[in-house]
Amino acid sequence: MSVWRAYTSIEYAILDLKLRWGTDQMLSTGNGIGMSKSKLRRKRKEQEQQMNSIDLVKSVRTKLEKLNLDSEKQLLLQELRSCRDILKMLVKSY
Repeated sequence: MSVWRAYTSIEYAILDLKLRWGTDQMLSTGNGIGMSKSKLRRKRKEQEQQMNSIDLVKSVRTKLEKLNLDSEKQLLLQELRSCRDILKMLVKSY
């Protein structure tokens, strides 16, 4: 149940950021971090498959603790989305 709550909280944070900053403006600037979205997704999936569920929860917690809220907007969204994807995978596995 707590994984589901974490997932919905991160979804809410992503939605809040998108609404505050305007999706049109962010989409026009590109991803801004030097890697295409497909490469990022593949890299994330490879990392997630190598970890068990406890390690995944620890990695999400670590990412969220180290999250810099003053960083570039698109980078912040990418980090939140990666945490969301991991939690989504965990929720599906239960």
